[in-house]
Amino acid sequence: MPYAFTEYPDNPNYRRAFVFDYLVFYEIFEDTHMIQIYAIWHGAMNIREHVKNLPR
Repeated sequence: MPYAFTEYPDNPNYRRAFVFDYLVFYEIFEDTHMIQIYAIWHGAMNIREHVKNLPR
């Protein structure tokens, strides 16, 4: 259920899922019915600084 999680406000291309103490950043590709996971980070990290380095 990839649409169950919200878009990341600083970059709406990505969605973020909270999994225990971690954040999973991914993108949905509707045309191929797939998702691409870009990063899995611990929630204590400075996420905004790391999101700047994601593709796109």
